[in-house]
Amino acid sequence: MLSKSIKDNNSFKPIFFDIKIESEYNKLSSLLKSNPSIEILDEIKGQLEELLKLKNPKKKFTTDELKQEIKKHLNNTPIKSYGVWVYYPWLNKLIHLLAENEFIEVRTNRNQYKITPDEKEILATKKIGIIGLSVGKAIAITMAMERICGELILADFDIIELSNLNRIQTGVQNFGVKKTIVVAREIAEIDPYLKVTCLHDGLTEQNVNDFFTKDGKLDICIEVCDGLYTKIFARQKAKELGIPVVMNSSDRGTTDIERFDLDPSLPILHGLIDHLDLSLVKEAKTNEEKVPYLLPMLGVETSSERLKASMLEIEETITTWPQLASGVVFGGGICTDVCRRILLNQFTNSGRYFVDTEQHINNNVTDYISANQLKEEQINLIPKTNLEDYADTLKEANEKLFNKNNDASCELTNTEVEELVKYAIMAPSGGNVQPWKWLFKDKILMLFNDINRCESILNYKNTASLISLGAATENLILKAHQMEYEVEINKFPLGIGNDLITTFNFLKNKTKTTEEHLHDNLIDVVPKRLTNRNLSKKVDLKEEDESYFHEVVNSINGAELKIFKDVNQIEKLKEILAEVDKLFMTNKTGHAHFIHEIRWTKKEVEETRDGIDINTIDLTPAERAGLIVAKNWNVTKHIKKWKLGNEFGKLSKKAVDSAAALGMITMPKFDADNFFEGGRAVQKLWLAATEKGIAFQPMSISTFLFAKVGDNNFDDIEEIKDEMTTQYDKLKEITGMAENQKDVFFFRLASAPEPKIKALRRHVEDVLMYE
Repeated sequence: MLSKSIKDNNSFKPIFFDIKIESEYNKLSSLLKSNPSIEILDEIKGQLEELLKLKNPKKKFTTDELKQEIKKHLNNTPIKSYGVWVYYPWLNKLIHLLAENEFIEVRTNRNQYKITPDEKEILATKKIGIIGLSVGKAIAITMAMERICGELILADFDIIELSNLNRIQTGVQNFGVKKTIVVAREIAEIDPYLKVTCLHDGLTEQNVNDFFTKDGKLDICIEVCDGLYTKIFARQKAKELGIPVVMNSSDRGTTDIERFDLDPSLPILHGLIDHLDLSLVKEAKTNEEKVPYLLPMLGVETSSERLKASMLEIEETITTWPQLASGVVFGGGICTDVCRRILLNQFTNSGRYFVDTEQHINNNVTDYISANQLKEEQINLIPKTNLEDYADTLKEANEKLFNKNNDASCELTNTEVEELVKYAIMAPSGGNVQPWKWLFKDKILMLFNDINRCESILNYKNTASLISLGAATENLILKAHQMEYEVEINKFPLGIGNDLITTFNFLKNKTKTTEEHLHDNLIDVVPKRLTNRNLSKKVDLKEEDESYFHEVVNSINGAELKIFKDVNQIEKLKEILAEVDKLFMTNKTGHAHFIHEIRWTKKEVEETRDGIDINTIDLTPAERAGLIVAKNWNVTKHIKKWKLGNEFGKLSKKAVDSAAALGMITMPKFDADNFFEGGRAVQKLWLAATEKGIAFQPMSISTFLFAKVGDNNFDDIEEIKDEMTTQYDKLKEITGMAENQKDVFFFRLASAPEPKIKALRRHVEDVLMYE
């Protein structure tokens, strides 16, 4: 008797009780008294825990903290009265749930960013009608789970029968129950707040206006019914009203899309039945009469081989065409995905499409993993420069530089030259690009800017290259002094802007023009110097070390060192560095630079011997995975569009949090000579830090971008112009930079274990030429 009474009960709408309201409390009390067999389920505490965790994704609550957070959230409301109580008559269950907004927030949270918050708001206003509830049930349930609309209208005249259970996900308890009621109940059990309207007679001429236009026009009509006349009739009405129609046949994932909303002149069903007399469709009763319409509709020539073969057996060994649960459920996913994109104006085409798993997954198709293993990894090597690349410069140099008497200069052996260059190229360079090319000719060693290694968003007016070339120069001077040579350097001998940056002349005796012997002891740590990105506990910087660092930097004319240890100052600088990193990574040119400079595999590291080995960055597995995912610009583009991306500043924040201090080197002017000399100061400081066992890490993406901002040049960063200008103004204010100071380098100092992996350098023979 109980099962019969439930089956006879056609209710599909749950009843809500907000017991904070006295009248609602009384109604619920009366219900419970009149029906003591009601099962009560109260899991509101778990829902609240989920809600609060989702609202605070960065926080890991302890049990006690979560209890306190719930208490705070309830704000003196008794937990039994919080939210609503929902009674499901067909289940005879009373369930305690969050109120509508919070319920939807928690239930759809895992949609987040596959469906953005803005898109979620748009979809909540949409209304979808579904005709036919075999494939249609899978579509309706999937749409409800994904919540791609605010209202569903279901139309079907049929009941659940045993033969339905090969493809309709329901139970034997629903035999004889209307499909509309079964589907509406399941949706209510998933989301009682989603509005569902049922047309239990299917789509008819009498209710067609209710289906398409009652309380607002449909945004999409999904037609997946068996009735031939209904298929055509529904499309004629949708076309008249300018409503798009979507259909899925569950064979080969065949999906038809007719955008009558965008093009009212479209023929129904893509014109496949235009040659037939549609006025006779209503009279077609037998398969013989229906076949001329059905075959072009279904696209018999594009149907699967098994479906084609099955058609020959209809009314012989089977009563109708076969359908499988896998195809039906798959169709539910396909239709939901397509409709979501239509509703969000992300997909505008009409046509017939196939998503055929048998075509893509079979014994003759090479799987993705195997295909990738067979595909040889492409390594992008930067072309090597040679003498011909500097022909014009060398011609000018021959005329202006090699016609002077240099009898006093020492004749270095090739071994000595190579030893000097070997130490010089141990210098740091932005992104480990190594922008140097050396030429030894007639006793003179020449240092060029490598023309193939200077194109970068972070190398405005060669500022980054000049820092590196200045650092290499400092190394070379230190090594020459150790080899008991005096060094004359001639900076920019052919003028600023020429690829020849400096020349070196080696003498046995000191003169007024040779380099001074300051901090020659630093040569011992040149091979040990490296970028240390390792993280550790914060340790204070010693006063004597700080004084030594100032002394070393001040030995370079015009260079000044600023050290930041104040906690508030560091916090503000951290936010600037993180924000600039985010802006850089979500800028298309900046993103391309990042992808280009990272070496992602061991093979890439060994073959290029430049760039940043990803293994030299102190990353958690999740952070490493995040960087790999972010390689794809289309992924990062979504982050940018959604105005997110704080994760891109996370590495800088972690680095700053473990720093003993942050630092900046400034020079008096923004010009080539000051950046070159600034590079010498950077190297001397870096070596001094190495000597003291202090980890040194450049954090100069901001510095090199600010070089453009300070020069009022926004090429490649026009879209982030305002944000970058704001951040630079903040930096100057926080650091107290004077008008006559230009930041050329920013870094962190820390106490950290030495990295196990050191960045590789190109071989001497790859960077040194002779003539």
